[in-house]
Amino acid sequence: VRGNPDLRRAIIQNVDARWELFPGARNVVAVSAFYKYFNEPIERIVIAGAQPIVTFQNAESARNFGLELEAARQLFRHLYIAANYTYVDSEITLSAGQRTVQTSLKRSAYDALHQLVFAAWYGNPKRWPAIGYDGPPALFG
Repeated sequence: VRGNPDLRRAIIQNVDARWELFPGARNVVAVSAFYKYFNEPIERIVIAGAQPIVTFQNAESARNFGLELEAARQLFRHLYIAANYTYVDSEITLSAGQRTVQTSLKRSAYDALHQLVFAAWYGNPKRWPAIGYDGPPALFG
């Protein structure tokens, strides 16, 4: 990995909207939408050669927009479940000078997830020693 002293700070503008419903003390249903615009985002690149070099450079711009769905419910006194789904559409726009390294002037963001699913359960380990977990929630994805 090689640093790049010519990197410039990325500027990000974002808009978020969220609707929430709380049908009980530990219950929630929520829908969110978001849009983010990046001016000169920093991208990881690989310079081809006999010894490939990994470094970073500023792209021209980028944008993300997405939707998030969330639900959580307390089923019993000692059992709480939660789930979340996120969809993200991203696009990076490169400058014409970056075309020498990259194959396209527009593409999805590097390493970007388009869909993410999260689910968890929380319980009291003293009540359920066979499945209780004393720490972060169990994750499935």
